Amino acid sequence: VGETQVTFSSTKTGTTFVMQLVWGAIVWWAGYFTVYVIVGGHCPGLEGYGNPYSSYFVGNPHLWSNAGGVISLVAAFPYMMVFDAVSDTLLYCDIIDLEIAKFEEKARQEARLSKEGFLLERLRGLQEWLGDRISMSSSDDASSSCSSSSLP
Repeated sequence: VGETQVTFSSTKTGTTFVMQLVWGAIVWWAGYFTVYVIVGGHCPGLEGYGNPYSSYFVGNPHLWSNAGGVISLVAAFPYMMVFDAVSDTLLYCDIIDLEIAKFEEKARQEARLSKEGFLLERLRGLQEWLGDRISMSSSDDASSSCSSSSLP
């Protein structure tokens, strides 16, 4: 795991935690507000809950609203954990993609080097063969010139 992945991982972890807190607060507030509007008698047809002279009167709507907020938060918690799991999965896939790209690049370089090595080996062989042929022909020339000079 490289420096980029470590930085991304720590950033992702912090972002995920902040998002869980923010969404947890929003879900709690939505549950609280919904129950408060209902229990406080602010909805049409539900005025009896907020009327102190009604037999349906709820004496402490904030208590029940907090309970509604907590129940909403408990119901939303598994979904917030899915967000965390998805972000971990994305991080894992990103790391795997980078490792595959590194492996493929290394394989391409090795293939290129092996091809170049093969070609260089063949060129060296050709160079040696030509060198042998050239030296043989020059030694033939030298021997022929020596033999002709040795003649009276």
